[in-house]
Amino acid sequence: MKRILGLAVAISAVAVVPAIAQVCTNATTAGMTPGQIKTLVVTKYACVGTFPNAQWNELHNSSTASGNVLDYKLGPTSPTDPSDTPAHPTGQFAISAPNGAQAPGLITYTYGANSYTYYVVNNLTPPRYSFCGTGAAPQLAVTISATHC
Repeated sequence: MKRILGLAVAISAVAVVPAIAQVCTNATTAGMTPGQIKTLVVTKYACVGTFPNAQWNELHNSSTASGNVLDYKLGPTSPTDPSDTPAHPTGQFAISAPNGAQAPGLITYTYGANSYTYYVVNNLTPPRYSFCGTGAAPQLAVTISATHC
């Protein structure tokens, strides 16, 4: 009985993985438009992972289609690892429309000399979205939140 129960749990775990992973097979055709991406991310946090060990917990610090990205770190009042500020940003983001305003748009994050570009697909359960990397950018399941994650 234990063996059957263990197998059932293992199969259930495998069956659930695709439901929570990002899906990027149709990102170039089903991605959100630049306007939709802007509405989704500006003045909000993009989070990969969950508090307190989120790998990324970054604020899009702008009300336009481009601006600074600020890492939340341990929070603005932390004496050991405070949030980044507009005077010392983590990086920048820019939303673009390479194929027009009604076609899937792109969001590019730049950190120093490194840039990562993504299509954003609304194919997970909001507030989670697939960020489908182009080139060397990874495929990510990202939570978008009005507050830090």
